[in-house]
Amino acid sequence: MAPSELPENWQDLIADYALGSLPPEDMEQVQQWLSDDPAVQKELQAYQEVLALLPYALPLSKPSRRVKQRLLTAVGDPSAGSAWRPRRMWLWAAIALGLGLVLGGDNLRLRQQVADRDRLQQELAAVSAERDRLLLERQDTDIILTALGQPSTTIYTLQGVDPATQTYGSLVTLTDRSEMVLISHSLPPLAGDRIYRLWSVPDESADPVYCGEFNSDETGTSHWTAPSNSCVNPPHQLLITIDRVTDPPLPTGRLVMASKA
Repeated sequence: MAPSELPENWQDLIADYALGSLPPEDMEQVQQWLSDDPAVQKELQAYQEVLALLPYALPLSKPSRRVKQRLLTAVGDPSAGSAWRPRRMWLWAAIALGLGLVLGGDNLRLRQQVADRDRLQQELAAVSAERDRLLLERQDTDIILTALGQPSTTIYTLQGVDPATQTYGSLVTLTDRSEMVLISHSLPPLAGDRIYRLWSVPDESADPVYCGEFNSDETGTSHWTAPSNSCVNPPHQLLITIDRVTDPPLPTGRLVMASKA
C-alpha cells in the first residue's frame, strides 16, 4: 500500500496504537496497514523506540483541553504548514518530560554516589592516619623498651616552668646510639613556624648546647637523633624552649621546660 492511499490521519492512528490508546473501531484497520505496508511498520517502530526510553517515567495521561491549547500555542499552530499533528506533538512532549524525570533522577543518584565516594575517601584517610600514628607510637615504645634494657640508658625528669600548665616529661637517652626520646604530658603541639628545641647545659658556667628539635603530638612521644655526642653525656641541666624553625641554634627562645640543676 502506497502512503498516498493511506488516510490523512494515519500517523495519528499509529501514534495512538503505540501509546495503546487506539479506539477499538480503528484497531483492525491499523493492524491491516501494519501487515501490508513497510512504511507504516517503520513509523510504528520509530514511536516504540522512543517510548522505550521511558522505563522510569510516569504513566502518560491525556491533558485537559486548556493545558493542551496552551502547549499548542507555545509550540506554534500545527495548521500553519507544520508536518506534526497535535497528537504526535503530545507524544514528544510526554517523552521530553519523561526523559527529564529520568535524567533528573540519574543526576541525583550520581551526586549521591559522588558524596558517598568522598565520605569513604575521608574515612579511609582518617584510618590511614590513625594507622600511621599507631605505627609511630609502637616504634617509639619499642625504642623506649629497648632503651630501658640497655646499661647506657639514662632517664631525666623535666618540669614545666609555668605551674598553671602542669607540664612534665621524661627524657630517655641512649649514649651508645645517640638517640633521644621525650615522653611528655600536656605539652601542646606547635603550629606554623614554631618548634621545640632541647638544650644541654654541661656545667654551671657553660653555654647551652643545641641537642635537636621536635614537635609534640597527641601521643606525647617524640624521638630524634642527637646532633652531637655531648648531648647524651650527663648534663648539669636540660632545657626545652620554643623557637622559630628559621632561628639559628642559639638559646634565645622562650623556656617552657627544664630539669633540676
